[in-house]
Amino acid sequence: RRDNAVAAHVMLFGIAALTNTLIALFITFKKSSVSVVRSKTVVKSYEWAYTMGNIATVIAFLVSLFLNLVYLGGSEISVLVLAPLMLLVNEKRKNFKKEAGRRDRYFNVLITIFIFLNAHALKTIIWPSKEFYTSAGGIWIIKNLILLLSTVPAQYFLILFLNTMKRQDVKLWLWIGPVNLLSLLLSDIRGIRCIALVCCIGGVFQYMISKRKQKISQ
Repeated sequence: RRDNAVAAHVMLFGIAALTNTLIALFITFKKSSVSVVRSKTVVKSYEWAYTMGNIATVIAFLVSLFLNLVYLGGSEISVLVLAPLMLLVNEKRKNFKKEAGRRDRYFNVLITIFIFLNAHALKTIIWPSKEFYTSAGGIWIIKNLILLLSTVPAQYFLILFLNTMKRQDVKLWLWIGPVNLLSLLLSDIRGIRCIALVCCIGGVFQYMISKRKQKISQ
C-alpha cells in the first residue's frame, strides 16, 4: 500500500509539474506573437496572462525540484537541469525601445541556482551528516563555511553582470578566479563545488562577452 501511495504521489506531482510547464510555454509563445505587433495596448491587455505564466513557471520548477529530491532520490545538482524552466518567466517591459539594453535572459536561471545551492550548502554545514562531523568535527564546518563564503564575491559580480550586461574589470576576475578554484577543489560539499564551477564558467563567459562588445564598439 505504501508503494502504491508513493507512486500515486509521484504521478500527481508529475502531472502538476507538466500542466504548469505547458501553461507557461503556451503563454510564452503567445507573448512572442503579441510582441511582434509592438502595440502597448495589446501587450497591456495580456499582462494578467504574463502574471499567470510566471506563477505557473515557479510552481512547475518547485514541484519538479520537490519531486526529484523527495521521491526520486535526486541530488541538489538537479537544480542545474530544472533551473532553465525559469527562462519562461516573462518580464514586463515599459519601453520596447530599450529592449536591447535589458538584462540577460539567463539572469533568473542563475539567481535560482545560486539561491538553492547556497541554501542547501548552508543546511549541510549547519546540520552535517554524522560521517563528516565525526571524522572532522568543527574543523570540517569551519573549512566548508569559509569556502562557501569565498564564492560570494564571484556570485555577486556574475549576477551584477547578467543584470546590467556592463563590462567588468578583467583584474577583478583574475583575483576572484583562483579563490573559486580553491572552493572547487577543496570543498567536501557538492553544492559548494557546483557553485564554484558555475562562477568559474561564468567568469570566462563574461570575459568573452566583454571582449566581443569591445571589438564591436571599436
